[in-house]
Amino acid sequence: ENVDEIPDKFVGIVLQNLQEAIENLEPAKAESEERKQLKALIEKADKLNESDYTAESWAEFKEVRESIDDVDEIPDQYVGIVLQNLQEAIENLEPAKA
Repeated sequence: ENVDEIPDKFVGIVLQNLQEAIENLEPAKAESEERKQLKALIEKADKLNESDYTAESWAEFKEVRESIDDVDEIPDQYVGIVLQNLQEAIENLEPAKA
């Protein structure tokens, strides 16, 4: 709308609402390094083949992997823990005997 068309009695209200809206803007969070690492590790994990590992170690890995749903929904304070758990699950995979 054209500002000049707003009746004078409403200008103050419009200005106040606009100022409040500006004050309530929140800057976008930069993605943390840990969250990036977790996303990369999930990509790696999703490329692993079950048949390459023992059933027991795969079951433990699968349980950890399936517990991670949407990385962007994980609260910041838990990302490091989830990352560590997935790293350990991958490290604990035992190769299947041929």
